Amino acid sequence: MTLKECYILLEGDYEDVLHQMIKEERIRKYVLMFLKDDSYQNLRKGMEEEDYDLAFLGAHTLKGVCRNLAFTKLGDISSQMTEYLRNKNDIASAVKYLPNIIEEYEKTIHIIQSLDKIG
Repeated sequence: MTLKECYILLEGDYEDVLHQMIKEERIRKYVLMFLKDDSYQNLRKGMEEEDYDLAFLGAHTLKGVCRNLAFTKLGDISSQMTEYLRNKNDIASAVKYLPNIIEEYEKTIHIIQSLDKIG
């Protein structure tokens, strides 16, 4: 799988990230580093432990990382979760929305891992 094909599967914006990072090698490096980012784990831990400050921090950081990498779909979903958790104003919606984050994150990780095996 090419990096561009990876972005198509991720519903990301390859042209945007290429414009930002200039070289495909740099994009690949940062995409693979995403596998080690702990913001999703912080989001999940915060939700499980009802530590909504940690959950917010995780969602907000995940949103930022996704926006920097032009992972559009996961970035949009993370942004929505961030707003539910902001100032703990809509915890019930955050709880209901969590499966969306889980599903898209796991899809993203699977696609990136496939890229890593091939690349």
